[in-house]
Amino acid sequence: MAKQLKAKQLMSDVVAKMGRLIPVINQKPKQNACEVYIAVRVENCDGRGERTLLFTQDELKKADHRSKRNPEDQLAVSKLRDFMD
Repeated sequence: MAKQLKAKQLMSDVVAKMGRLIPVINQKPKQNACEVYIAVRVENCDGRGERTLLFTQDELKKADHRSKRNPEDQLAVSKLRDFMD
């Protein structure tokens, strides 16, 4: 069985935390825009600055597919962190 590699983080002292994807209604949809976005609130890896990112369902599917094709680039999660999240 091949050893699964994990991503080489640019900042080794940063710990990944579990987030939640939250559906939000597009309040002012333009023509052909999605009626619902998926929002996630994140902070920069240095802890300074927060922002909300909005994704379409299709963008999340593409990102999930990319992650599955590149398991070596996924963040490593300890069993304790996984349990706590």
